Amino acid sequence: MPDIKAILEKLDSGDQTEVYKANLALFQYVHELGGSGKEEARAELAEKLATALTATKEQDENQRRRNAPPSHVHTVDTRNRLCRALSLLGGEAATDALAHCLKHFDCREMARWALDRLSGSASTELLIKAATEGIGEEFRVGAINALAHRRGGDVVTALRECSSDQHLEVRLAAAEALANQPDASLDVVILSAWGNGDTRAQKRIAKARIRLASTLADAGDTRAARKIYTSVLNGETDLAQKHAAELALAELA
Repeated sequence: MPDIKAILEKLDSGDQTEVYKANLALFQYVHELGGSGKEEARAELAEKLATALTATKEQDENQRRRNAPPSHVHTVDTRNRLCRALSLLGGEAATDALAHCLKHFDCREMARWALDRLSGSASTELLIKAATEGIGEEFRVGAINALAHRRGGDVVTALRECSSDQHLEVRLAAAEALANQPDASLDVVILSAWGNGDTRAQKRIAKARIRLASTLADAGDTRAARKIYTSVLNGETDLAQKHAAELALAELA
């Protein structure tokens, strides 16, 4: 294993040449551990990087008196690089460290990005929390998009909740994510997400319904798919979506 402490010092240095070399050395080693039979070494590295990612500086008396939040040992750029590395290593240590980062605005987006690339229930739970409880529409939309290709009742429940959110972009993202779930009852949920949206929103909802119909057809539920395609064809939307629905119906015939 390379000298992780030395790599971290170079990543924090601000010297772009040193940063480049250190980043290259780190990710070369990460990729070397990608094969089978290297689980122990992968877990060891993930533990070291997770510890570095969450490490905070000791506070002085004045900071403690003011209840000031602790400062991280490493720079934002370094921590974002560590998030990316942990997305390739995986494991419990990686997930726990990324959960820590979700609470901090300076690296929460990279943490969300990393969690999107990790499989398993732990990462899914964190993305659900980010989607339903996160601060900021853009961040929540990113978490919703990360849930779009995940399965499970908890995922669908979270996306249903988001589909009735007060923010239009959150509702539309949830509707589009629900379109990947092979459940015909979600058509009503997707349609209701439009709310009082504009023409652009109406178009996105129509596209989501067409995608849901395609998902259902692929799952073997051609009857439900045909019903949705027909509804889009006969409903209020632009000609492009009507044409797409018409073509899809012809393929199912």
